[in-house]
Amino acid sequence: MFFYNPPGPDDKPEGINLPNISDDGLKVLSESWPKNIKELRLVGDKINNELFDFILNNLPKSVENLILCNNNIDGIFYEKLPENIRVLCIAGNHIAADGFKRVIKKLPKDLDVLSFELNLIDGKNERFEDLDLFPKKLSRLFLSDNTIGINGFKNILKKLPNSLEILRLNRNDINNLMNSTNNLKLDIRNPQKLPDSLKELHLSGNDMSKEDIAILISSLIFPENFNKLVIDNHIFNYGDILGCQLDMALAFKD
Repeated sequence: MFFYNPPGPDDKPEGINLPNISDDGLKVLSESWPKNIKELRLVGDKINNELFDFILNNLPKSVENLILCNNNIDGIFYEKLPENIRVLCIAGNHIAADGFKRVIKKLPKDLDVLSFELNLIDGKNERFEDLDLFPKKLSRLFLSDNTIGINGFKNILKKLPNSLEILRLNRNDINNLMNSTNNLKLDIRNPQKLPDSLKELHLSGNDMSKEDIAILISSLIFPENFNKLVIDNHIFNYGDILGCQLDMALAFKD
């Protein structure tokens, strides 16, 4: 689950937290936001696409952090997200695969943190080949608690920017990496390169077997500054990963 940590008492940013405000009240208020607010938190307010469009259309240019957890947004909105947004959290909404792809098209180019956790993104049954690239400056991407699956996982990896430092894909049905005919679902002979800046990859709660973990590690090229791969109670550092890749290379040697 994505937990957004508010600033400490010494930070004192200009922000607004509006729990449980009515739609009409929010519309009236959004037409006269204070011009200097840096963060807007609208959590659990039952905001739908139409209201989200209205908010975006009236959002002050000063807002950098937009926190919209636990609403009714499904990603099929029309307004583009403002370029000043650096942190976007839309965890706990109703965003499915199509909405996910549409939101990616509307992200600001300088976005730093993005959370899609606890949505309805199904990468097992939907095609993600046409997914747009994520913003080039994105450093943290949180996608836990969806249904990404192994096919969605492979396609998302191809769209990540080199700036990414943390990728979280816990509880996404990424497992069963060898099918019934002993064919691998990930290619260990042509591994996928991970972003140059990636330091952490979180894949807990995916019901991976030891064989799954070995295949996964061997199908990826990890950057030298990589710190940890977290899978359930196991934390693999860069040295552990190199050792696993060597073992798999010997096991599958012609």
